[in-house]
Amino acid sequence: MGDVSWEVPGTAAHSWQAGAGGGTTIGVKGMIVADKTLARTAVALFQDPATLAAAWQELEHQRGADFVYRPLLGDRKPPLDYRD
Repeated sequence: MGDVSWEVPGTAAHSWQAGAGGGTTIGVKGMIVADKTLARTAVALFQDPATLAAAWQELEHQRGADFVYRPLLGDRKPPLDYRD
């Protein structure tokens, strides 16, 4: 869950605490607000290509030219493979 925060800005709530709160009424209300916010942001970005391009440029600038994503898991296999 936490690897998302390294790639996508603004997802600091991707933690076990956020996951545990997901089934509560407060978590559900927060999820609905977050869903609406993400959907409306996506629509706004698709309608304004200049803003979308600027957002990508800012992300690249913040990460730096030498950014390489390395999963927190490293090079070892996951402890469980649910696809087997």
